[in-house]
Amino acid sequence: MAPFTFNAQGFVFQDGMNILFKSYSAAQDALNEVIDRQRDDAFAYQRELEMGGAWIGERDEDGAVIWDQKQILSHRLEEAEGASAALRKAFVISFYHHWERSALKWVGKDRLDHLKLEAAVKALGYPIDPALDVVRLLVNTLKHDNSKWGLQLWERRQDAFFSGFTPDAKNINWYDSILLKSNDVEKIWNIVASSGPTMKTVRPSEPNQ
Repeated sequence: MAPFTFNAQGFVFQDGMNILFKSYSAAQDALNEVIDRQRDDAFAYQRELEMGGAWIGERDEDGAVIWDQKQILSHRLEEAEGASAALRKAFVISFYHHWERSALKWVGKDRLDHLKLEAAVKALGYPIDPALDVVRLLVNTLKHDNSKWGLQLWERRQDAFFSGFTPDAKNINWYDSILLKSNDVEKIWNIVASSGPTMKTVRPSEPNQ
């Protein structure tokens, strides 16, 4: 019978990852409800106008539209969708930072660059997902919003950017150029969660069974 193994490092790491994903899911669900409601309101208002309903808005003395309900509803939808996109990016950064802080504790260091940290984690016998380095490039591009990281990410994963994006354009906003869908967030979570121990991983001090 194999001895019981409990890896405290793995428990803390995976528990933290699970908490982050549950928090993301709850926040995303709430925003999805807002987005759906804004879309429904916009559709209902358009249908009402088509059926002869009253136009809602304000015009100046010359009859030019200052604002109308359609603009307001469109703005609210755009803001909700923007908040959803920002949420996904914020949690992807949080996933990686949780890994980085955890990994430094595993190897007993205060600071290491990513590649050295990966090597040190592997030396403990802990797994590292091959795609973790791409996650690092993604996170650094989101955090620093510059071509140093953006071009490296572009070379590795062009599908991380909006369709039609070109890296040689002027005045690139790298943060806004990145497209993350809900399933991308889940994939990234899996990559990060797979790059460390679980509670059942044999501890470095123990011989492999």
